[in-house]
Amino acid sequence: MMEMVCLDLDGTLLPPTGPMTERNIECLRDAHKKGVKIVIASGRRFGSIEPHARQLGFNMPIIAYSGAWVKNLDDEEPTIKSNTPWEPAVELIKKLKGNVDLIGIYVDDMLYLDDANEYSERYEKRVSLKAVLVNNLSEHFENKKQDITKMLVVENKTDYLDSIYTQMKKEYAGVLDFVLSWSTFMEVGTVGVSKGGALSVWAEQNGIDLSRSVAFGDQENDLSTFGVCGVSVAMGNATDQVKEMANIVAPPNSEDGVAQVLERMLAC
Repeated sequence: MMEMVCLDLDGTLLPPTGPMTERNIECLRDAHKKGVKIVIASGRRFGSIEPHARQLGFNMPIIAYSGAWVKNLDDEEPTIKSNTPWEPAVELIKKLKGNVDLIGIYVDDMLYLDDANEYSERYEKRVSLKAVLVNNLSEHFENKKQDITKMLVVENKTDYLDSIYTQMKKEYAGVLDFVLSWSTFMEVGTVGVSKGGALSVWAEQNGIDLSRSVAFGDQENDLSTFGVCGVSVAMGNATDQVKEMANIVAPPNSEDGVAQVLERMLAC
């Protein structure tokens, strides 16, 4: 029997525009009624995931910030929390400042920026959060000596972002982890933190057999869940790399690909 389903949000459970579809909602409710644990794992902050999870109508664990937080929907505090040291984060901000469209820092579900522009406005709308604007992002965290939850780098020239990603992974190997969560988004966190790592810890704490579990995703930051779950499902709109790593390729998120695959699994 299937014990758990782990689902990415953007590009997977959500359609290209708008809220979760009724078909996906009803399918996940049916799985929940049949005793299957539902886990949402996203690069988003918790507060941006919560409204979508509430549509399902039951409590569930939320993996936020690509694994830096695990927090049950109805709990006050995270059960798992992994911060990134401020020193290398500040160094990286200084290195990238002025060379990318936007740098944001998350601390305890609050977003900090030092630049208000078209990219910040677009991102604030996307995550349903008004950022805290500071004079200088690197100086702010250097002065406070405050560890962070996650750094987000936004760069709309995808080839350029790919080159930064490749270069930074080499320069900060063993110090910071980098992952592409969307074509224009690069997430930066502490070494060893991933959706799959957080899922493994949560599963061990809750007696879940991941070999009897299914992971759905579409981007590079979902591959760690593919690596720990018995079955991996890439969306039809996923990157080629994600499709190559998956056991199953579902229809795209625009066609309720999650429900189409999960309905057949539940019927079995």
